[in-house]
Order: sequence, then C-alpha cells, then structure tokens
Amino acid sequence: SVRPSFLSDIAGAFGIAIIPKHIWSTVTDPAHFQGPQALIGSGPYRLEQFDQPTNTFDFVANDDFYLGKPKVQELQLVQVADPLLALQRGELSAASTGNTAIPQSQFDDLSKQFTLLTAPGEFNVALFFNLGAGFPYDQVAFRQAVAYALDRQDMVNRLVSGRGVPGSPGALGPGNPFLNKSLPAYALDLAKATALLDQVGLKDGNGDGVRDKPDGSPFAIPLLSSAADNPQGQLVLEYLRAAGLKVEITSVDQPTSDARDSAGDYQMAIVHFGGLSSDPSGLINRFGSKSKSKSFTRVQGYKNPTFDQIATEQATTLDPARRKQLVDQMQSILADDLPQLSLYVPEQVYFVDTKVFGGWAYTPGCPPCGAGMNKRMLFTGSAAPAPSN
Repeated sequence: SVRPSFLSDIAGAFGIAIIPKHIWSTVTDPAHFQGPQALIGSGPYRLEQFDQPTNTFDFVANDDFYLGKPKVQELQLVQVADPLLALQRGELSAASTGNTAIPQSQFDDLSKQFTLLTAPGEFNVALFFNLGAGFPYDQVAFRQAVAYALDRQDMVNRLVSGRGVPGSPGALGPGNPFLNKSLPAYALDLAKATALLDQVGLKDGNGDGVRDKPDGSPFAIPLLSSAADNPQGQLVLEYLRAAGLKVEITSVDQPTSDARDSAGDYQMAIVHFGGLSSDPSGLINRFGSKSKSKSFTRVQGYKNPTFDQIATEQATTLDPARRKQLVDQMQSILADDLPQLSLYVPEQVYFVDTKVFGGWAYTPGCPPCGAGMNKRMLFTGSAAPAPSN
C-alpha cells in the first residue's frame, strides 16, 4: 500500500533497527543476547566500551565510515545525577535537563558561562477529556469553555519561566512541518468561558460561587494527575475556579496514571508525552474512532467520521501539497472538537561548551538526539545544515 510516511517510519529517529539474519536467526533469548556480536552498525562511530554500573558509553570514530573520517574522534555518553552541575564542573561538554524546568537564577549563571542552544519543543503537558464519560465531558461547548478558562500563557510563564509556548489545539508540535498555524488560540477569555458553561446548563443555582448541574445537583470535575503534574493540576484548579468550576484533583504515581489513562479511567486527566514532531499519521492512533491503540496518549471516547475520512485519505496521499491541506483539516477538526488540549510545550534547552567543540547542533525531529548526538554535526564538525541536492 502507499504510505507517505514510509521513510520516516523506517529510517527516522524511532525507525526500525536492522536485524541481520545471519546473527539473530539462531538467538533463542534475544532479551539477554549480549557481547560484541550483538553490536552491529554502519554509522560514523563504533562502541569502544560500555560500563554497565555507571551506564556510560564510549564511542570512537569509525575510520571506515563510507563518507570518510569523522571530525570528532570520540564521544562519551555519561550518566550523572545533575547534568547542569556536571557541566559547570567541567565533567561534561554539553548538558540539558530534558523536560525539567531550569530555575531562572541557574539559567542566568549558565548563560554567562556557556552557549545556549534552543529549539522548538517536542514534549507537552496536555489536558485530556474522556468523551465517553458522559455529561458534560461529551459536550464540545464545555470543552471549549474549559479551554477559554485556562491561562495557558500564564502556565508557560510560571512553570517554565516563559521558555515555551501554549500548545496547538490541533495536537501537533511547534516544530512540526505540518503544523497548522491558523487555528484558534483559545487564549484566556472568561466571558466566553462563562457564556459556554451557561449554554450547556452548568450554572450557579444557589449563589455559592460554584456551578451546578442542570438539575441543581452539585458538580465537581475529577482531575487525574500524576505526582509530577501537581503544579499543572493546581493551576488548572485555580483557573477553573475563576469560571465557577470546582476541581477535585486525584494525584497518583506515574505508572498508575499511565494505566488509568490507557484504560480511560478518568473524566479529565493531565497527561505528558513527547513526539510532537512525528508524522501526522500518528494522530490516527490517538484520535481515530477505529484505533486499537492501548497507549496512554489515546484519547477516550472521541468519534468524528469526517476526521476519520480525512485522516485515512492523507495516509495514502503522496502529493505533499495535497497532504498538507488534508492534515490542516485534521487539525482544524481537532481544534474545534477539543478532545484534548495541549497546555504548553517547553522549548528544548541545551547548554554547550564551545571551547571544547564549536559545531553543536540540534537534530530536528529527534528528541533523544538533542544537541549532543547529532551524527551529522559530529561527522562534519559543523552546525551548518547539510547541502541540499
């Protein structure tokens, strides 16, 4: 069948590994198969040494690499408890905290000592609605009201010191080449939120400042959150309280949160995940009504036949311009229906020591690569992009 995402599926950052038949066909216990024979490859580096207790990798240049000899002769991947502190001590040449926010004072100190590299974020914190949980979560006006009641720019400012953006309601990341930049912003608008909540019948019937169900009974939103998400959950509670909505947070550990998200055991949940620059066909697994995905990123109870039809068509459309139109439509539908809203996307932040190496560069679409494992950068010794054919 035709598959426009074939190349990225096979050779992308999360592509398919090469498994040589002459080695692996006789392996009866692949999970425990170790030793030099198990380590194969054809890239610019080969594994010289692996220290299991410290999880440290030492790679050396492959002088037989088909493009020639790499500029950087050795690369060490070192596991440390505090990467930024290790960078300041001279133990590392490049470091990042991943998706963890950097305190402003530490950020300022590091900016004076090292070169800062940034890139659009690939990871987000999102608010999920379970449309199968009944009223009011199955009402698009309610979901839009929640979106308008949230101050997502305030979340960016308070939780990641402004280094990020409110997420796209179309579910793709700020660095995704298919991003539709014409979607509604859902910026804070309490007047709109109030009107939409009134529209679905959630009103304060007894004057206590909290909205009730249409029959007058109390209404509260159970919000599932992992322990790591407590700051986000508390802010959501604060914002929605201003719109007259009561939120009751249930904080659980990460494995429990993931399991409940996968099972649809929630009404609303805060979920964090990456891959926002992946091929848009991945939206089918998350939002398609026929999706069999068991992932915790699968939105529960969402069914839109138009979305399904367009998503199916784009998945076999080879013309880039036509496919971009279709993916734009998919995002527009998701932005209107709002089965999920990306709260914010932190930008990628890396500090590098240019005295050690001057060619640091990010790898677009590869969150695990960051700025330290860009093979083209290491091979050429330059941050300049490869020349186009």
